[in-house]
Amino acid sequence: MAELKAFRLKGWWKVGVADDVADADEKPELKGLNAGFTVTPAAKGFPVIKATTAEPPTLITLNPIEGFIVSGRVAVRKNQFDIMLWAKCSALNIGDTPLTYTLRPHDATFNGQKLSGLPSITIIAPTIADDHDDELDGEVVADLAEVDWLETAPAVGGGFKIRAVPNGWDFDDEGKLRFYADGTEVGEGREIPFADIVGTAVSNIVGNYTDEAVSIFDRMEVRPDFDRRKAIDRLIRDYKGYGIWDRLDVFCPLAAHRQQAALLNWLPDKIEETNLRAYNSPLFIPDRGFKGNGTSSYLANVSIEAVNTHVTDMSIGLWLTTPSTAGGWDLWLTAGWNVAFQAAASAVTWRTAKPNGLTAPISATARPGLYFLTQDAPNSAHLYKEGSEIAADTRMYSDTVTPNPTSPLLLFSSNGVESFSNATLSFVSIGGAMDATEQSLAYRAQTTFMRSVGVA
Repeated sequence: MAELKAFRLKGWWKVGVADDVADADEKPELKGLNAGFTVTPAAKGFPVIKATTAEPPTLITLNPIEGFIVSGRVAVRKNQFDIMLWAKCSALNIGDTPLTYTLRPHDATFNGQKLSGLPSITIIAPTIADDHDDELDGEVVADLAEVDWLETAPAVGGGFKIRAVPNGWDFDDEGKLRFYADGTEVGEGREIPFADIVGTAVSNIVGNYTDEAVSIFDRMEVRPDFDRRKAIDRLIRDYKGYGIWDRLDVFCPLAAHRQQAALLNWLPDKIEETNLRAYNSPLFIPDRGFKGNGTSSYLANVSIEAVNTHVTDMSIGLWLTTPSTAGGWDLWLTAGWNVAFQAAASAVTWRTAKPNGLTAPISATARPGLYFLTQDAPNSAHLYKEGSEIAADTRMYSDTVTPNPTSPLLLFSSNGVESFSNATLSFVSIGGAMDATEQSLAYRAQTTFMRSVGVA
């Protein structure tokens, strides 16, 4: 049986600039740019590769991945240089067909200024023999400036280069129309003629993201597609427009396209420890969220790093997509006081800053949806579902609690040791208290987002 082989792509991409006045000479200089780039693999005629000689025999779909250019250097992550890619080898079973990778830069900046017009390049992956051993022979390394590039036909009208027949298209963040053939870009992006006519309308459709949206795109290892980028940006704009965004500490839409993206806290100024982490393999369902197994799996972060969340000033949000059949708490937060939520067969049990939980009757079919547990005064707690209050608690909270702003949030369990939920959860947030109007607005914003990804 043949073994799949990989190679290391490295290199530099720099910008030619004028001489720095501080230099003794007058020579122009090269300085590194910063950008993200999409790496799209392709083997013409092989949308799915039958690797029949691999161990075990495997079907392989070539999927785009994301990389970075950090101060001019190719990187797989912003703190990890070079990028590992599959090489052409006998296990791929593609004969004489070249394996190519198209690198399309996006969000490029230089000296803090946006840089447009960077071309896409298509490289040919090196071929590695079956008897090559990385430990004995060393890694196969390809330099971006030295590796073979794909030959292209002369340019034709409009500046496009004919490489293949397009069967897909998309707008990039600069509003340029780009065509693709089986996932590989055909030619270079170009501004569409009617952009000058519709002006702002086109700009609003294809880009102009908030800084917060750009930040979350950059933190996702696999860049979301155009429709999801717009949905993410709109959700952030809605929360900011309603005056809620700046009062949040944790904001995690779990209904993401990839598990890594689903675990991220969207707030750009929060530390790594506020991101969620998966323990004992809860099931990630793309565009839905996470499902607990009811026996051992759960999500938790290291700390909520509470700045806006306080014992008498908090709103904890949770989108329940499928209720649990295994018992266990769906959400638990101990921050010097306990916040908890559990949806049972005909009721939900909840608590905010009180020593004991309350039960709110609810039919089995009505259980899924968006809940907010809110404490807005020492003797005022509320349970909202889909923007409307369904329960309230006027008992005075215990003023003997000692707040702990670095406590963890847990989903599917209260302690990660016993009694687990097997619910499916699509969203969670923690922040300052929201009033009745803000509850309705938050529900509207979340519903718009969840509909765009297929949850609602």
